[in-house]
Amino acid sequence: MNLLKKTYYIGALISKNFVRISAVFFSLLITESLLILSVFITHDSRIPYISYCLLKVTMCLFFVFFLISCLRAALANKFSGISYTKGGTLFSWYNDTYVYNQKINWLQIVLYNISEINIDFSKKMLASPSGNKGWYEHEISKKFPESHIVVTDIKIPEDHIESSVNLQYLPQENDALNIREYLEEINISTVDYIWDIKGALWHNYKGKKLDIMLKAFSSVLKSSGGIIIDAYEVNNFKIYFNTLKKPKNRKSYLEDSTFQKIERPLKKNTFYKDNFTLIIVGDGDTRMAVLKKK
Repeated sequence: MNLLKKTYYIGALISKNFVRISAVFFSLLITESLLILSVFITHDSRIPYISYCLLKVTMCLFFVFFLISCLRAALANKFSGISYTKGGTLFSWYNDTYVYNQKINWLQIVLYNISEINIDFSKKMLASPSGNKGWYEHEISKKFPESHIVVTDIKIPEDHIESSVNLQYLPQENDALNIREYLEEINISTVDYIWDIKGALWHNYKGKKLDIMLKAFSSVLKSSGGIIIDAYEVNNFKIYFNTLKKPKNRKSYLEDSTFQKIERPLKKNTFYKDNFTLIIVGDGDTRMAVLKKK
């Protein structure tokens, strides 16, 4: 167990420094090529043998490094949550995702797209049960000053936003499953929308967990309300090669979207079928899904 986890962290370190490591191996290959070329100039019979040995060592090391880097992805699936621990490739996922979303103007495009299906946060009550640091919710609160937004999470990060005029950040840890209870503590019985971007549904997408979460969310939604989730599409190939890039150079995300996680389980979920209608808006990385209450 410990050996596999150590292998994961080594793979994560290789992935984070893949460009530098590749540059070193590329430099070695050039050096070896020059050595082989020099045999035609010096006629030294020792040089081909030295170059051959160096070439074998270089290629073997590169193969081992690449294999460990690939193995990291498999180990991340085996040890649930390890990618988000210190040293993991997703340890700073919230910050890295925010940087990328700022680059593509994600929030502004998303808000425009959902307005096209008559979702407007003005004068509305919005709950974000997995808001992490609350940076997106803070931007929404400024854009819609007459809205009321409640943000919290099951684990509270140190550098989260503070409460403001129309935004309440609940600093105590709150499980999304208990959304009704903690909202009632602040005298809120129902909300218009639940904003759940790679949050509670993302983590509770299997079988009974999904069913329980949908029931908890439904219990606080108004009859015309809905659950708003991310629905971009990304494959494992794209995810892997994005881990090799620095956050500012990435062109997509490092994880499945919430909708990718729950799409198949939803098709088998009776409660969802009886109580929600699915609406998809936007495309590409700004594609969103709304589970609209019937």
